[in-house]
Amino acid sequence: MIKYLYRIFKEKFLKNINSKLDDLLLKQTKIIKELEKYNEKISTREFQDRKEILSLISELILKLDPALNQIQKRLDLLDNKTNSILLRQLNIHSSQENRVLFIIHNMYTWAALSLLYYEFEKRDDVEIFVLAINAGDNSNDLQKSYSSKTTDFLSDEKIKYHYIQYDDVTGLISYLSAVSPTAIIRQSGWDADIPNIYSAINLSNYNIFYIPYYSLDVINDFSTDKLNLEYNQNLHLLSKKIYGTSQYFVNHAKEIYLGDYRKYEFLGNTKIEFLTKNIIENHHFRKTGVLNVIWAPHHSIGGNWLAFGTFEKNCLDFIHLAEKYGQRIHIKLRAHPLLASAMQNYDRALWEEFIYKWNELQNTSIDEDWDYIKSFEWSDLMISDGISFLAEYPLTNKPIIYIESTSHMEFNENGELARNCCHVVKNSEELFRLIERFFLSELEIKSGAVQKLKESLWIDGAAKRIADDILKTLKNK
Repeated sequence: MIKYLYRIFKEKFLKNINSKLDDLLLKQTKIIKELEKYNEKISTREFQDRKEILSLISELILKLDPALNQIQKRLDLLDNKTNSILLRQLNIHSSQENRVLFIIHNMYTWAALSLLYYEFEKRDDVEIFVLAINAGDNSNDLQKSYSSKTTDFLSDEKIKYHYIQYDDVTGLISYLSAVSPTAIIRQSGWDADIPNIYSAINLSNYNIFYIPYYSLDVINDFSTDKLNLEYNQNLHLLSKKIYGTSQYFVNHAKEIYLGDYRKYEFLGNTKIEFLTKNIIENHHFRKTGVLNVIWAPHHSIGGNWLAFGTFEKNCLDFIHLAEKYGQRIHIKLRAHPLLASAMQNYDRALWEEFIYKWNELQNTSIDEDWDYIKSFEWSDLMISDGISFLAEYPLTNKPIIYIESTSHMEFNENGELARNCCHVVKNSEELFRLIERFFLSELEIKSGAVQKLKESLWIDGAAKRIADDILKTLKNK
């Protein structure tokens, strides 16, 4: 009966859409014929003046664009309606007790969830779904920085996903109703990172589980008030459980969390586990004599917010560094996704000057690949002023140089452990001296500090322990 009703609805809906599409296509055909006439006029040189030709082309574009946009909107509507029906059928025929939905907006931090996703995938009692978020035309700079290519990157990873337009409330309702997830795992703890329809409040009817997207908590407070950005946002308060990146993180929750701190638990670090399982040690410099450098600047420039960023002070020094060593060095810029918009707001002229000069050099590049493990393998050395890779890169058995801002937010004990793994510099002059030491094979790896960092982390089996705990929590709810 369900299939019959669906077939009848689909036939009527398609007939209606096709009728309207036919009208639009007729309009498009007329425009094309006009274009052919204009083309004849241009070819017979009736219009010699370039301004007239440009005006003519502009006129045609204005005529053609609305028709094409209407066609695309109709096709999108049809696709969403059809998906909604198919999803409802999916719900009818699904018998799995555990249905885990991953909501993904930022593939640059996919490593934190990757092993958990594949752990669930291999289990017979779990059905997994992935809902992808792509930024839209009206998305803010924050969302565009993280989510401009989510579906492309998921396709690269060969992960099956569903996609709903960022403002399609009806589509999201249909999707959630159809899938009826028993657990939702959303990447970010911050609603500002994603479109409003995916807010923690809107998902609060379901069991939310949160695994932080970053590798390690290295500072205590992401904000100056007690509504800490990593403890007391809506997603944290509405989550069923939160799996901290360290025992220190969980212990700190007892002091400042506004809810029941017992929902915080440390069962291991999934992002560090992903790195240790996937990294292949490769020392490019030893083979070729060319030093491959990852430069990873933070976005908190100008002494603002966390105040780790130094890019506005030293970006042109990196131009000089590349020029100084020429083909003996290659510097790959892997900036925090928010740095571009931060610099454009802070000093657009400096940003544009830097980008122009950077792109002109033969031994520099910009790294936009979501899979940073590939970049780690490519490199011989990292230079960073940020905290994103501070606890990860030392585990590659390669040196890291940390450019320390004089005003950054204070490290906690995890941050100090990670910082001790780095060669710390205060300015570009000190940085250049360490680069020279690398070329002389005198820049050592701080292996003792790295070992202490490893010992503080619970790495092997983290994803399995968290997967087991999620299913146990669902069973006992």
